[in-house]
Amino acid sequence: MSTKIHERVAPGIYRLASGGFRVKVAVGDRRRGGRQRETTFPADAGLREMKKWQTHERAKLLREGIVPARGTLEADVPTYLSKMKRKLAFADSREDEINAWLVRFGNRKRHTITREEVRRQIKDWEDEGFAASTIRHRMTALSTLYDVLDGDDAYNPIKGIKRPTEAEPKPDSHPPHIIIGVLDELWLRAAMNNRGWKTLARALVLAHTGMRPSQMMRLDPDLHIRSYLDDAVAMVEVPSGKGGRTH
Repeated sequence: MSTKIHERVAPGIYRLASGGFRVKVAVGDRRRGGRQRETTFPADAGLREMKKWQTHERAKLLREGIVPARGTLEADVPTYLSKMKRKLAFADSREDEINAWLVRFGNRKRHTITREEVRRQIKDWEDEGFAASTIRHRMTALSTLYDVLDGDDAYNPIKGIKRPTEAEPKPDSHPPHIIIGVLDELWLRAAMNNRGWKTLARALVLAHTGMRPSQMMRLDPDLHIRSYLDDAVAMVEVPSGKGGRTH
């Protein structure tokens, strides 16, 4: 016996009396061949996670058993993906990113999709809590589709739209005993397996100098480390510190 619905949280998302959630997504009129899918999420599931499932499943339903009209965004996606799979390291991610647009524009002729409509979709994603990086990736996917299929100089509804700004990363601190414990485990693993010495060396440099990973990766051992090892106080030269200053 199914658990009774307690309240409606969002379209297609319902809180159950048990505390969990039932999430539904539908495409078309079920009386005329439309289809529906549903699943359940635990009580601690986030709204964003459930909406992401809806978006993904709705796009799958649109693709399954439906022959897209020629010239529509949905019809052009397979051609685009086949061209990009040879160029992308993570082709599956690009497929998810471009499919996110199909919910709103899948059955539209591509040349009819306007910049204002694209802006509204981006605003909707922002209101739903999607990360700026996720939206930026989706914008890149759609823009690249137009460029690949139509050429760089053709109409592209993404061009001219300001991309969401990603939040500045916040410093993450840990107490010394945690850092020492991690370094000890890295030492032990490297000694037992005789591998992982580079990872250990990088971790030691970061822990003892406070450099950012990007700074450390730009170090030249001969120029910035070995020439200082015999000094009274061991040092590492950081060639591109904060503000561009060497220290």
